Amino acid sequence: MSEYSITVQLQVLLDRFNEGEVAAKEQLIEIAYQRLLTVARRLLNGFPAVRIDEETAGVLSDAYPSLSKSIEELKPRSVGQFMALASLEIRRSLLDRMRKLRGRGKVARRRPTSLSAGKDAETTAPADIDVPDTDGQNDRSSLAMDMLDAIDTLPEDEREVVDLLYFHGLTQIEVAEVVGVSKDTIKRRWSRARIRLAEYLAEFAEPVD
Repeated sequence: MSEYSITVQLQVLLDRFNEGEVAAKEQLIEIAYQRLLTVARRLLNGFPAVRIDEETAGVLSDAYPSLSKSIEELKPRSVGQFMALASLEIRRSLLDRMRKLRGRGKVARRRPTSLSAGKDAETTAPADIDVPDTDGQNDRSSLAMDMLDAIDTLPEDEREVVDLLYFHGLTQIEVAEVVGVSKDTIKRRWSRARIRLAEYLAEFAEPVD
């Protein structure tokens, strides 16, 4: 199926799974995990003295049982439904792993930075989520945790766009196809999501005594 778009590949597998083909579930999870791997590595990179490959593999391994169970119970029939499940489980697994690695503390955040979701071109995803940055690795690790928490505060339609663009690496055009709206609508939802995330994370922009 390599000659087809990722959305077509996933829909074919979803149809096969819902028709009773057990092996299709494993293929669905494998495709999702390969796309989520980059984000997991990027977010874990802010943690000092960790083996990134080992921790990333751990995150994916931890997320597998929950995602497998969710697929069995909820029987997603659309690509959007499946990707939402995959994003949710990877976010939960990442937060659990991050809390074990560092714990949750208050830290000072001063400099602005961007969390990239791809280049902003006609066939690619928009560029950045602008959020506060920090001076050290410990602070960057807290920033990653705050960002994952912030995503869960978004309205459903905006969270869906963040999941598809940032976590799954789809293009604006692909997201529009998955969601069933125009690309302009996707751009507007992404823009609103970026503003909300920046506002949420601005709570941590000032030094903490």
